[in-house]
Amino acid sequence: EAISLNNLKMGIFGGSIGLTGTVSTKGNTPKFDMDLGLNAVNIAESFSQLDMLKSIAPIAGVINGKLNSTIKLSGDLQNDMTPNLKTLSGDLIGQLLSTTINEKNSAMLTTLSSNLKFIDMSKVNLNDVKAALSFKDGKVNVKPMDIKYQDITVNVGGTHGFDQTMNYNLKFDVPVKYLGNDVNNLIAKLTPADQKQITSIPVTGLMTGNFSQPKLNTDLKQSTTNLTTQLVKMQKDKLVNQGTSALGNLINGTKANTSGTSTATDTTKTKPTPKEEIKTKATDVINGWLKKKKKE
Repeated sequence: EAISLNNLKMGIFGGSIGLTGTVSTKGNTPKFDMDLGLNAVNIAESFSQLDMLKSIAPIAGVINGKLNSTIKLSGDLQNDMTPNLKTLSGDLIGQLLSTTINEKNSAMLTTLSSNLKFIDMSKVNLNDVKAALSFKDGKVNVKPMDIKYQDITVNVGGTHGFDQTMNYNLKFDVPVKYLGNDVNNLIAKLTPADQKQITSIPVTGLMTGNFSQPKLNTDLKQSTTNLTTQLVKMQKDKLVNQGTSALGNLINGTKANTSGTSTATDTTKTKPTPKEEIKTKATDVINGWLKKKKKE
């Protein structure tokens, strides 16, 4: 009532698949427990023709290229001996090879491009990207992974269901040069040392909905506003420091001049200070008034 497969290999989907595991019909419901090894299989063919792969990662038609992967999975078999996807559980580790992206075939990617103008999703490099995910009870959990686009790093992780619903967290490290002229003009006014402190900003996003109608929310606007506020403050602090420094130089210069006068030999009469002059004039006025009174 059971069959054991050991390193069974077949050429398929432009590459090869190896199987090791068991299929058992001992109970009321047939079960299977398999380890699959996919070697350079064509992504478009394998992920469109195998319902199991299509449910785990709906990337057929979106990503072209080859895939190396190891998949460990178990579950129940239906009457026709095909996997019951609702009972499927396991994990997958995969590496993409020589890939290109068809952005127009993915509502998720077009949504990203329309909301994040500084990224052209069709030019994202997925070559050699490694992904690790697990699946159980019709839900797939994708461990966070880094994807590169030119000088931008995107960290992606989250979940999606076999029913195509999704909940993905996105973290971008965005260079400030992509944030527009207003921000870059403010940065240009900073000192070179301060400019080195602000090279990029973190931007987070949340992708929800489903693969056909995704919804994206990001804090890009708020992050840009926060950076602008920080730059304005740095510019104000710079001007205040310049004014304080100039005032300090002026005061120090006056003290130096006063000190120089006091050490020099002066044979002339010391010039009275403005305060002394005012006191003298006031005394003269009072004396003059008293004398006038005495005469009267």
